[in-house]
Amino acid sequence: MAPSRRKPGSGDSQHQGQRAEDLPSHPEWDPFQDSVALAVVDVVVERGYKATTVEDVAERAGVSLEEFHSRFAGLEDCAMKAFEAFVADYERRVESAYASQPDWRSGLRAAAYEVADWMEANPNLIRFGAVDLLEARNEMARVRREEALSYGARLIDRGRQAAPDPAAVPDSAATVAIGSIVQLLTHRLQSGGDPEPEKMVQPMMYAVVRQYLGEEIAREELAMPRPERGRS
Repeated sequence: MAPSRRKPGSGDSQHQGQRAEDLPSHPEWDPFQDSVALAVVDVVVERGYKATTVEDVAERAGVSLEEFHSRFAGLEDCAMKAFEAFVADYERRVESAYASQPDWRSGLRAAAYEVADWMEANPNLIRFGAVDLLEARNEMARVRREEALSYGARLIDRGRQAAPDPAAVPDSAATVAIGSIVQLLTHRLQSGGDPEPEKMVQPMMYAVVRQYLGEEIAREELAMPRPERGRS
């Protein structure tokens, strides 16, 4: 996609701030091809974590209890391993979308639309990770969830290097942006409403870009189309 008109500090001259260590590795197994991983998500979302049993998950997955227990120590182990694999897939796809673009703005925009696509395609996964898995009161679930949010914040804060005056960008800019997104999403999920993630992209991009590149450039985001795939 050809960028909008170039301006000092717009970040359109090069892909700013990407680091090799930020690229998530491929998951050890593909949870989307695993009947047990898919089953634990669907059953927990339907019944709630506390009402879900290993028998429920095995029956939904079409596997024996023996096979289930050969792979997992129990329901919590299954839920956590599935959650970790799905999060790894999410991060890999988002980073790939970001890296397909030549600059921070278009990269972040591509990543935001990839997030929207992932959410649209996997509504149960969003609820599973954002709401239902918290019933397990597993500390690692909370930590991994926070890590996923921190990854999103780091992606946003790459814009600091594209800013005309990086020192003028508040230290909390990325954290506040992620917090606002999560709060809105969680509210919509808990109220039973459709998150409509794609409709969130333009206003969220405006709010983020405004903090790094200013009001004039940020307003462009309210009318910017989705970047073409595969451009670099």
